[in-house]
Amino acid sequence: MKALQTYVSGSPLQDDGNGDVDGDGVLDTADAFPLDASEAVDTDGDGIGNNADTDDDGDGVIDDLDAFPLDSTRFTDTSGDSIGDNLDMDSIVGTWKLAPIAGALGVGPAAGSTEWWSNSQAEADSVRACLFDDTYTFAADGSFSQDMGTETWIETWQGAAAEGCGAPVAPHDGSATGATYAYDEDSLTINGLGAHVGLAKAVNAGELSAGTVAVPNSITYSVSLMSVDGQSMTLSIETGSA
Repeated sequence: MKALQTYVSGSPLQDDGNGDVDGDGVLDTADAFPLDASEAVDTDGDGIGNNADTDDDGDGVIDDLDAFPLDSTRFTDTSGDSIGDNLDMDSIVGTWKLAPIAGALGVGPAAGSTEWWSNSQAEADSVRACLFDDTYTFAADGSFSQDMGTETWIETWQGAAAEGCGAPVAPHDGSATGATYAYDEDSLTINGLGAHVGLAKAVNAGELSAGTVAVPNSITYSVSLMSVDGQSMTLSIETGSA
């Protein structure tokens, strides 16, 4: 049997006492790759260092197309103001409608809950179509307006004989003059008598259908989700009991 010996030249990585084994200038305790001098950071934790990774934050948008390559919660900045569209007031600017899907409207004991009621697909498509075609416009100058057309959803507390599509009833008919809004990443406040989004009866002090709550001059909704592309958002309102 012949004996084989092999030798490898070079200097093995070893700690020289300064706590930086790979000598890349980043202490091992802060280095995601303490034995690789070419990498030190792995923002998305996918095992690929940022130098080699084409999508550092792991949001599915490659770094070259990502306005925020190290922030997975945002990737577009239409206005170029260094605030992601999903956090920027610019992202709400435009005209909105209720999503024409089941569950676009819901009522429950907690934010996001539809335990007590939610619309069906049939209601979105036909029964309440007069509500789902209402538009809500947030202008760049901070003004707010809504167009309910010739019909919207009205209820008995508004004087209707029965719930159904009918002529809008003041002040929930889009007639508020000088209505404004204020938006940040957590809340949306609409100012103007009767100005609202979605269900007219839901206000912060309670439900107008109870007959004990006055129509407010301002309503604040919680923004629980604004999509990163600024094309969809989810609002919630606490009415005191639902």
